[in-house]
Amino acid sequence: RDQKLMRLASAAAQKDLSEFFTRWGMVPDADTQKYVSQFPKETRAIYYVDDESRVFTMGKSEGSAIKGKSIVTATASIEDSTVTLNLGVSAGSNELHGY
Repeated sequence: RDQKLMRLASAAAQKDLSEFFTRWGMVPDADTQKYVSQFPKETRAIYYVDDESRVFTMGKSEGSAIKGKSIVTATASIEDSTVTLNLGVSAGSNELHGY
């Protein structure tokens, strides 16, 4: 079913959409790879969650907002054979989209 979806979507778009599907966890088999290779590769990053994510990323240089910063915070505690992890983010909400 996944292979058929990847082939049909690529045919409809007249583009090799294999990167899109791979980023969403679908792995094209050899036959699907051969089929979609007849089309030019899609060069746009169409794998974003929504248009807002794409616009956000386009407005930032590659990793500039978080480069060199520690953005993930974590604490752990062990009590009675139970491990509790607390994860957070220290970057501002304008620097990290989709957390």
